[in-house]
Amino acid sequence: ARRFIFAYLFMLMIKFFKAFGSNDRLDVVIQTITGSAVDVAHFAIAFALVFICFAGAGILLLGTTVEGYHTIASALYFRWAETVTMKDIEGFEPWLQVLAYFWFFSYLSLMSILMINILVGLIFEAYGRIRSAAGEPETLLEQVGEAVENLKETANFLDMWYLICELEDDDFPAHPAELVTIRSLKKAFSKDRMTKQNAEYLIESASRFAKKEAKRLELSVSDGVRMIGQTRTNVNKLLVLSEQVNAMLKKFHLKHANETSEDWLSMYGAAQQEIQQEAVTKSVEEDDPLAATVRQKHKQEVTQKKVSREELMLHRMRSRFSDMVTMTQE
Repeated sequence: ARRFIFAYLFMLMIKFFKAFGSNDRLDVVIQTITGSAVDVAHFAIAFALVFICFAGAGILLLGTTVEGYHTIASALYFRWAETVTMKDIEGFEPWLQVLAYFWFFSYLSLMSILMINILVGLIFEAYGRIRSAAGEPETLLEQVGEAVENLKETANFLDMWYLICELEDDDFPAHPAELVTIRSLKKAFSKDRMTKQNAEYLIESASRFAKKEAKRLELSVSDGVRMIGQTRTNVNKLLVLSEQVNAMLKKFHLKHANETSEDWLSMYGAAQQEIQQEAVTKSVEEDDPLAATVRQKHKQEVTQKKVSREELMLHRMRSRFSDMVTMTQE
């Protein structure tokens, strides 16, 4: 019976750790253990190798005089318990005392101070990372109060376990459709007389759970490297597009800056001639409708082909700017 209770206590401890997952603050402890497990395992290998070397040195140095250092198993245990004291070393010969003091203080500085602090640092690093990711979760007292209020609110609702069994029925699921609404839930459990408040509570709870799970974005090292590479490529493309737009703006500005007043007067005179020609053509078209139709078609073709270099440049500039905006949004 004692052995059974002894084993059951360890099983009970594991169940306690599993139950900690229901509270975000308590779950930080479990996440810290699992998050630092890999680093602690590698640290344990290095620690064990160094510790075995010190235990073996203790057998060679103290095996004939100090009790507990005559076998490797007992030397490992007594070295871990640090049973060697100054009184045990004082009875040695002077040269042997020097070796014993070196062995004692090197173990104290390397294992008891340096290695243990490294272990504590690994655990605290994992704790800080997980604690910052958890944000400000609710405390255990707040969760208990919320659970009491939840029990009062859902006292007249359908049993949750019954709803889960009905929804996950492989043969005849209560709600086979993927889209779930308040009306569809009430219709699916109409025989059980589900209330509107019960359906609203289920929808809101599922929505909160989905949002909470969506925030837990876990990225591996390869995902991080891939995202950095894509960001760098987009930035380089954005720089190239900005340089092209800048060059086109300079070219457009220089072109119009070199135009003199005579160019503008010539352009104005040509425009006046076009207006007069259009007036004459319009009078002719009034007398001949067929000629007017042919003239209008020819004018449309000429207008489509008559695209200035400035308009083409502005069109390219707009396309470049749209590409820059799209890449910036990405």
